Amino acid sequence: MAVAAQTALPGDGLYPLKRGLESAHAQLTFDRAARGRVLLDNASTRLDEVAELSRTGGSADQVGETLDAFTQEAVSGSDLLVADYQATGDSSSITSVRTFTAASMARLRLLQGVVPPGARDQLLQAAQALDQVEQVSAHACPGCPGPSVTEVPSVLSQAAQAAAADSWLVATPSTGPGSHHHPGSPGGVKLPHVGGSLPPASVTDPSPSDPGLLTPTANDVQHTVQHLTDGLTDNQQTDLGSTVADTTGNLLDAVGDVGNTLVDTVGGTLDSVGSALPTGLPTLP
Repeated sequence: MAVAAQTALPGDGLYPLKRGLESAHAQLTFDRAARGRVLLDNASTRLDEVAELSRTGGSADQVGETLDAFTQEAVSGSDLLVADYQATGDSSSITSVRTFTAASMARLRLLQGVVPPGARDQLLQAAQALDQVEQVSAHACPGCPGPSVTEVPSVLSQAAQAAAADSWLVATPSTGPGSHHHPGSPGGVKLPHVGGSLPPASVTDPSPSDPGLLTPTANDVQHTVQHLTDGLTDNQQTDLGSTVADTTGNLLDAVGDVGNTLVDTVGGTLDSVGSALPTGLPTLP
């Protein structure tokens, strides 16, 4: 049944068993970097499922939920690998993140033409998460080797252009130093001059050159990626700590989850087989 479940798709009877075995594999992988790579492999499997569902006429809900699962696993795995690089200095962890990000972004670019229209939002969210993952990994280790994203899905570039179009600049002409009179203000209120090249009551976007606005600090890197998709996947996150206590708990939980999944799946399968058997068989003496 475990072998048969490997090819199951969302909606199939064996699909919960497939996901349960994947989760157990991740939880029972105690090395932080190795666990991160397992999660990224699982995320790649989700894209395989998205492609197959789209090809065979899967529903928008199924495709969207699978894309959400991809985003969660991609974020969790990348976070573990960035944390491993910070702790060990092993550049191969960042290389794994960059390789995964470049390959997955290319796949999303191809999938955007075949996924159901109702799943486009989830595809955009997945692309945005990958874009942020790439930025965090580049900040963590600018000199680490690995491929870069060269092309992004059009839904992502269009969203970026729309966000840029929303930026605006409003400023009243300066009439001289010191206090300024705003002719359109009620009662002729005078606004003090606060310095700089803009007059009072001017509103601008924050300067894009301010490093404090665009670049995360070193303390932010480890958990920045993990929380990118809060709200996109119902805030479901997994504590993937690597302490002995967490590992013991993960081991027991994972074994229990797999056992429960096997019992439920096998029971349901046997019930289905039993209902298909012919009735009225002769009774043996």
